Amino acid sequence: MRGSFEFSSRFLDALVKVAERVELITELEYREFEMSPKMSFNLMAFALGPYKKYDCGFFRETIPVEFYCQTGSERLMEANLSRLERLTKAGLQFYEEYLKTPYPFSKYGNLFAPHFSFNAMENPGLVLINQKNLLSPETGYDYWSVINRDRMILHEMAHMWMGNLFTMSEWHDLWLKEATAEYFCHKSFSAILDDE
Repeated sequence: MRGSFEFSSRFLDALVKVAERVELITELEYREFEMSPKMSFNLMAFALGPYKKYDCGFFRETIPVEFYCQTGSERLMEANLSRLERLTKAGLQFYEEYLKTPYPFSKYGNLFAPHFSFNAMENPGLVLINQKNLLSPETGYDYWSVINRDRMILHEMAHMWMGNLFTMSEWHDLWLKEATAEYFCHKSFSAILDDE
């Protein structure tokens, strides 16, 4: 089932993410957000907390590419940011060209959350990712940690087309979007990072 969402609330000093909009609100205020595009109900999300935003330019000159980490985790984000930015822009380009379908949302972001229950979730415009995926150069990490993290990011990105752009009509068909996203994450990884 798909629908559009309207959301309003009061927040204090919070990063607010609703549908495809992310804003930092620094004082108590009432905020109404624009109507979201049509999407599956399970994809509606918002995040609150002390997050630092990293603007990484644009994909196709119109789609902002953004990353967020919790305040205090900036060193981890900055150690990973260059690779994450390259991977994200290359992944978006691969999917658009291979699928012959433009990226269907107005922004693309990844938010690394410290206590996120899952490894990642493909919310349109802002993928939520467990902060453990920000790999620490101080503690060391192996080759496979980087590869698995990159594949996970490409898997969640594939969902922007396989699962978010179109949605299964029944929950028991969920395996189809997961299998398709997994297939495409390996295909895109091979095309983008074949030399690794």
